[in-house]
Amino acid sequence: MNDLEWQTHSQRLAALVFDCNSGRIPDWLSQQAQLCAKRYAGLHTTPEFETALKGFSQRGSEPFELFVVGEGKFGKSTLINALLGEEVAKVHVLPETRTFHRLILSRNPSKTARLLVHIEANQHEWLCKEIGPGKPAQGFFEVMEHRVPLDVARSLLAEESGRVRKSKELYKPAIFELEEEILWTPASPFPEQVRIVDTQGLNQQLPEDLQQSLLMGGGKNTAEKVINRLNQHVRGRHMLWQYRRCDAALWLLRATKIESAATNALFDVFSAYGKKTLLIVTHIDAVSPRDYERIMRVAEESYRNRVDAIVPVNGKQALEGALKRTGEKNVARKLEDASGLSALRSQINDLCVVRGLQTKVVGLYNALRATESDLRRALTHFLKKLSTAISRLEEHRQAARDIAKVAVSNLNCDLTAAASTARSKLHQNIQSIGFWDNGSDADEKMAFRQICAMYQQEANSVLKKREGEIKELAARLQQAPYTLPVFDPLGNQAGESVTVKAVVSLKQMVIQMKDLHVHLDRSILDGLADPILWIGEMLLPKSMCEGIREERQRKRERIYCSIHIQCDPKLENLIKDSEKTIKEEFRQGIKNVESAIGRVEERLASVEREPLPQTRIRLEAMLAERAMKSALAFHGVSAFRSLALKHQCSKV
Repeated sequence: MNDLEWQTHSQRLAALVFDCNSGRIPDWLSQQAQLCAKRYAGLHTTPEFETALKGFSQRGSEPFELFVVGEGKFGKSTLINALLGEEVAKVHVLPETRTFHRLILSRNPSKTARLLVHIEANQHEWLCKEIGPGKPAQGFFEVMEHRVPLDVARSLLAEESGRVRKSKELYKPAIFELEEEILWTPASPFPEQVRIVDTQGLNQQLPEDLQQSLLMGGGKNTAEKVINRLNQHVRGRHMLWQYRRCDAALWLLRATKIESAATNALFDVFSAYGKKTLLIVTHIDAVSPRDYERIMRVAEESYRNRVDAIVPVNGKQALEGALKRTGEKNVARKLEDASGLSALRSQINDLCVVRGLQTKVVGLYNALRATESDLRRALTHFLKKLSTAISRLEEHRQAARDIAKVAVSNLNCDLTAAASTARSKLHQNIQSIGFWDNGSDADEKMAFRQICAMYQQEANSVLKKREGEIKELAARLQQAPYTLPVFDPLGNQAGESVTVKAVVSLKQMVIQMKDLHVHLDRSILDGLADPILWIGEMLLPKSMCEGIREERQRKRERIYCSIHIQCDPKLENLIKDSEKTIKEEFRQGIKNVESAIGRVEERLASVEREPLPQTRIRLEAMLAERAMKSALAFHGVSAFRSLALKHQCSKV
């Protein structure tokens, strides 16, 4: 099958799939557009996609829109003037189209223009004073619409161009589009109300170093930089979003830059939206006949399978012929034929008039499918990041619960052991107090102060050990920030919408040392040092001393019991207070970690303004299947249902 046969086959297939005999957008496509907009509505992460999808559902009732695209100084404005037969688009030795210039063909052109403006704080106060607040522009994201007199609109555009030239990269232009009506005549190759959009030169949004790289030949890396720059630049993103809304495109490629890396790279990006496209090779008068053949061969090899037709045009000659239409028709016709303008008009008539509705339907369908694919790529990545964040948070939360459960048990065991040691030591020391020990000797032997200090040190050691587990968990929690991505118009990550680093406030866990003293009651010690019993035990025979020893032992037990009664409550109170303080300190540490997890979760949830698990469920439902069905599959199912219905009716 040769190229002509394949083109004819493709047109017949498109006519079958995208049946436009009703004279309007097919109902199935309108329904699919509405379903797609509804499926992905309400996501705060991708508001630009939501705006674009809503815009698609309204495109069916809007006039045909033709984009004229290319790098600066490729002859876009000259070509538009030639097609319209009058100089309505700016032409200058330096690129003039610094904004979208939308021309609407009308029998009665209005003197009022529409400006589409994106205001940024601290930069565009001068413009706000001139045009006022405006209203949201339908189908555009964060863009305001302003109706102003045409001469005022042009004056404001000139003022902003001057500011751009003076400050270069420092000033960000606010005016995205200028829309005006121009006179339609029967001689126009376009139907009335058709919109022709003269776009900003693609390379005019690039920094000087990147433009120099393009002039030197560029390459794959340069092409990627061009796309990245468009994604980063507010006007570049506007171009990426608005191109998918158009119905067809005229892509201009300068003959002397037929192998432009920027155009080739950008063509790959924009061709994904499946718009009917005519590639126009301009400035053919600037090359020799031999070079012309080579250039057209390169154009065929590089773009033949990506465009509907390739048309060489001498823009200056075309404009000269178009401007002579009213007076010197024969001369005008010869100039238009020689320049390639007649061939281009024929192609445009076939694309925008004869097959205009089908072109619109195909472009809408392809753009919807591609935009949904971009969005689904973004949401798949977002869901992955979200799930990772949820898993990390749950892992840390579970670790906190495990530490709280296991550590508290271990804490109780360690504190019980420390208390047991203190009690045992006190009992042992009390038992060491003898008959002739005075008060100071008894205090020294009992060492109550030292036992309390020893217990408190051991309790602090236990607390430090458990504090280390909490600090280790806090360190893991704070190790890497939690992020959720933001996306460019192609559905690729372009940064983070939120970056949260967990902050855990942990104060040093320690119990305050208490200096406790016990001064034994002297009367108790006097009872312990009973000289009569002691002398009797020393002088009397052993057989007679048994009773004395038993009496002495009973008296000692009573005295030791009295000492315990004086000391034990203080020790037990110390143990009780210390255990309470330690457990409170530990619980507060765990609570601080859990609070940090909660703050991270709350900040991440603020992106979609709902709990994270709910967002995940919603995303999983959205990504379960595509909203936009394949046109062939849709028609296949419809045909099968029709046959089944006919078969059922025939049985009846």
